[in-house]
Amino acid sequence: MTGGELQERLLQDDYDMVRELAGMNYGPHNIARKLDIDKAAFLRLWRVKDSQLREAYRNGLQDLQDMKDEALILKLQEGSTRAIEIVEKNEEAKKFEAIKQDVFGI
Repeated sequence: MTGGELQERLLQDDYDMVRELAGMNYGPHNIARKLDIDKAAFLRLWRVKDSQLREAYRNGLQDLQDMKDEALILKLQEGSTRAIEIVEKNEEAKKFEAIKQDVFGI
């Protein structure tokens, strides 16, 4: 099965499930297995950056990140020192990435 054939076969419910599973931190291989889809075809379609499948996967990862951010904010509001350390570490990582982008263009 090709990626195009798979794309024609997938229904909106399948894309919704991809988003849900990605939001539970499933990787592409595990999602294909869970949906009982040919792994090679799934990965070919997943590698297409603007495919609906890839978009569903990215949305699921963003949902997961949003939940993490909300939990971290709650911990910060409670005064958790570990949460403060995590935020500071994340800020340093973002600064480093910005410098890499400026210097190397990556």
